[in-house]
Amino acid sequence: MKVCLLVGSKDLGKALGRYLKFVIGENCQITIRYHGDPLAISRELLYSDLWICEAIKPDEPENPEGWRTAKILPESTKRLIFFLPPLPQNFPLEGRFWITFPFHLPILKKKIENIMNSSSFGEQEFEEIEAKWPFLKKKLKGHHH
Repeated sequence: MKVCLLVGSKDLGKALGRYLKFVIGENCQITIRYHGDPLAISRELLYSDLWICEAIKPDEPENPEGWRTAKILPESTKRLIFFLPPLPQNFPLEGRFWITFPFHLPILKKKIENIMNSSSFGEQEFEEIEAKWPFLKKKLKGHHH
């Protein structure tokens, strides 16, 4: 299984990578990308079985880079998005393809299993979440996706 992580810190990337190797098995191929890196989405990354994206760039809390990246991936791509606090007061803690941190690792494992065994989700589901938190639609000046 090929997994691509898009996260804000090397420590978080390494920790999630170790956990995924434990949960999925040693045959899990993990690519870690960091917020702010030029994200040329190569064929290898496009054909990852799963993307796990930290929704908001941690050192730029006004930048939902991971959300935007997850949204532009092909519809057939399985993806899990996670949010770190603070979140809007009425924002759901979890949904079909997202989870909020902190989460218990068994919950993360179950969420990954559910995503891998479910049908893909499309733009409409992203728009439903953006309606609950319009900030996620934010585009940065000079930022191209």
